[in-house]
Amino acid sequence: MFRLCSFFSAFRPSSASARNGRSLHRLMSSDATENMLLSASDRARQKKITYFLYGPGILLATGLGIWQTRRYIWKNEVLKLREQRSFQEPTAITSGPIWSTSDSDIEYRPVSLTGTFLPEKQILTGPRAKGRGETVGYTVYTPFLLDDGTMVVVNRGWVPKPVLDKGTKLTCPQGRQTITGLIRFQEDPSRFAVPNDITSKVFSYLNLQDIARAIDAPNHEHASFAYIQQTDFSPSRDGSKYPQAADKNDMLNLPLSPAHHMEYAITWYTLAACLGFVAHRRLRLFR
Repeated sequence: MFRLCSFFSAFRPSSASARNGRSLHRLMSSDATENMLLSASDRARQKKITYFLYGPGILLATGLGIWQTRRYIWKNEVLKLREQRSFQEPTAITSGPIWSTSDSDIEYRPVSLTGTFLPEKQILTGPRAKGRGETVGYTVYTPFLLDDGTMVVVNRGWVPKPVLDKGTKLTCPQGRQTITGLIRFQEDPSRFAVPNDITSKVFSYLNLQDIARAIDAPNHEHASFAYIQQTDFSPSRDGSKYPQAADKNDMLNLPLSPAHHMEYAITWYTLAACLGFVAHRRLRLFR
């Protein structure tokens, strides 16, 4: 009997272990009771610190989420407009002016033009990638001369930089041509864009005013208002693979799709919600 009692007594917590357990319990419960020991001024200070630490982050994340949501709505409207207009029957134009400089409702409308390309006045813009993760290259802009002397800037397509680095000469249809394309406006350049040198044949970005001056367009006002994005290019016309012209379906592809903007918006809203949850718990602690 004595041995049995001795055996079980070996598993009893020692007085030191009991003291350590009580200390751990007090330590764990100290956070819960700490707020009770703080004065009103200390609690108010902790609340101010919480607002200072979490408030700006919540506002910034929410603002970025709203911005991405607006981008999502805008991109969907752009795609809808492109789809509605780009597949209409083209309007035949033989002389200028081919558009009014006060009409902002003409973008993406298809037109057909008859005239002659002026390859000696051709301008390249770039280099930049055609799409996300794709090869860097240049966009080819060639003046198109109508029968009455009106000049129109035509985006003939894109050519990879390695092709030009090899010294490949870009061919251009010769003689009188009838082309089909979409009316396009230029996009606002990046604030970090390098100014174009109009004496050069390579521009850093598309600026129709600079191109109109470089090609000495007689109808400068109209040539600098919009351009034509050719959509009917066929390699068999000049035996060359480049430049690669866009087709109408390309108008429905954006470098950053609306779905990407929605993903970014959800990410920012989630971050704002997480910060708000943590801030709320902290404020409850110092009530």
